[in-house]
Amino acid sequence: MRFIKYLLLSFAVMFIMTASGCGEKETPVIKADTTFKLDKEFSGVRVINAEISWSDYRNAIGKEKSILDSVIEENLPEGISCSTYKQTDGSILITETISFSSEADYNDKISALYSLIPESERRVEPEAVLSYDSSLLKKGYAYRENFTSSELLSWICYALNDSEETPDEELTNLFTDGSVTAYFEGEQVSVKGSTVVFSTIDSDTFTNISIYTYVAGNGSISAKVSFTVPNSMVGRLGTRLTSIMNSFVPSEAVITYTNGGSSRIYTISFNSSSTDDYVLKMDKILCTNNNSLTVTTSANELSFTGSNNITAFFDGSHFLDYADSDTELDVTLCVDSSYSLNSCTGKYGYVSSCSSSYNSEGLNISISLHGPEEVSVELGFAVEIQSVSINTIINKQNDIEREIVFTLTSDAYELIGTGIEEKLKDSAQYWVNTGKVTISANEKVDSTEYRIYMSASSGDELSEMTRAVLGESSYDNGSSGVTGHSSFNEVEQTHSSPFRIYYKTNDVLNLSSFLGGSFVTGGVHYQLTYPEFFIASFTENMIFEDGSASGRSVSGSTYNKIISVTSEAYRYNMVGIVLVIITLASLMSSAVIIALNFSQFVYFMLHGSFETDGKEVFTKKNIRTITLLCVSLVCLAICLIRLIFHIY
Repeated sequence: MRFIKYLLLSFAVMFIMTASGCGEKETPVIKADTTFKLDKEFSGVRVINAEISWSDYRNAIGKEKSILDSVIEENLPEGISCSTYKQTDGSILITETISFSSEADYNDKISALYSLIPESERRVEPEAVLSYDSSLLKKGYAYRENFTSSELLSWICYALNDSEETPDEELTNLFTDGSVTAYFEGEQVSVKGSTVVFSTIDSDTFTNISIYTYVAGNGSISAKVSFTVPNSMVGRLGTRLTSIMNSFVPSEAVITYTNGGSSRIYTISFNSSSTDDYVLKMDKILCTNNNSLTVTTSANELSFTGSNNITAFFDGSHFLDYADSDTELDVTLCVDSSYSLNSCTGKYGYVSSCSSSYNSEGLNISISLHGPEEVSVELGFAVEIQSVSINTIINKQNDIEREIVFTLTSDAYELIGTGIEEKLKDSAQYWVNTGKVTISANEKVDSTEYRIYMSASSGDELSEMTRAVLGESSYDNGSSGVTGHSSFNEVEQTHSSPFRIYYKTNDVLNLSSFLGGSFVTGGVHYQLTYPEFFIASFTENMIFEDGSASGRSVSGSTYNKIISVTSEAYRYNMVGIVLVIITLASLMSSAVIIALNFSQFVYFMLHGSFETDGKEVFTKKNIRTITLLCVSLVCLAICLIRLIFHIY
């Protein structure tokens, strides 16, 4: 009975421990509540309160409140106050206060707090902006910022992680955004979400601006800017709206408009020969001097890929009220279809969405912005290699030569420079040092050739050289770690037929690792040449559409970066042919001799003697006949043995 009581008690304790999470240490989540006050002169205060229970504090930080106090005192930027207060229920209240007298003062203090966050963890480059407009289009103040209070407190977590007095476990996601209350000029304003964004604009504004920009390969740019104006504004402004919109049109641009169900859309179209001209026209259209556009090209010499980096700043705040959650600036960047979208980021965190699609015009990158934003778009493209030539010559079974030639256009050479030569030398350093591989460059008027010459004593050695050159393996002190597919297997077969000698090869070249993302515009040209007097042909050709065999060579072209060719060649076997002739001659001569002396051979078989009618068989004439028969039979035996055992 006592045993059962102990058993039940143990189960109860285990249940309580499981239900209460005993043994588990969870990181608490603390809400950061915000009170923000601002006036027209951009002076005010931001107060952030975050409360943590004593049990959570003790589990996450330590047993003493002084640990948190010392960390805050050591790391807090100048001009900002942050205090802790232990309340009657034991909980700890953290209060961070940021007082500011100007826009620059506020942004400097926010940047100081952001600088305490590791660079890899920073979501945006923080900024706070207060603007005022007084025009026929809109009138009032608008405030926006791109950071949250939880981010302004997160520096405490990183400082605690660096402190020696706190537990070894790192603190992450300690703070989360709570309530936000904002006041402007003493009056509470409506704020949606955890970021302080509001406006006092009391007139109609445009509901949407769409910017379409096509960047051509020659640097020219064509663009369209469309303004969606609600009918309420059209009715309020009347003909003045057309005059206002005409004032935004730069020189050599065209404006049109269409009426929709609830709005009117004005579209301004223009062409530019350079990015500078594009920016000037876009500034006039959007009534700002903040817009920018730069296009830079770079290349990855290791992967033979390039990237076009488009950085552009779009500011539609003269027309749009970004405090309205439904208001967005839509940007479409269009480039040639040879590009692909690698990344799309915003410096200030106002990118709502970014997507890409292909159509007849090319690659379209669609970006939605809910604030003035500097957008960085990285477009990837393949570096074009003009052609690749692979020529392999088998002089004999222990003497094989191979030459691979990469031909680059002048444009491709400008992008990757000498990177291809350095890549080749680095990957095949061992073989270059042995002198069995040589690498040279030959510059021509509109192209550059890189030649790799290999001299091998066997198919296995040629395989190792090829893998090293193409970057498929490492070769160190004669030890090869093969990780790729390139191989050259060659077998000389002399026993399948007495009339021919066959030479079979299986050649695999994997260029994909070396060429990376590049595109070979002229294709890969392949040729394999067998030793002299051989006649070559394909055994299996699944790669070359134009594969052909001529004399002792097989050749073909392909756009595939992995080549697999099985071929064979033959030459006439003179030794085997002579053996067959001697065999036939011996057989025929033996048969003739036996036929002419058939009666004597029959008599010998019956009487055991070559004597007939008392005459001697072994006359001088018969001795020559018997000798010739013996020689023929011996030759026949030797030749048959060699033919049977393929000794030719």
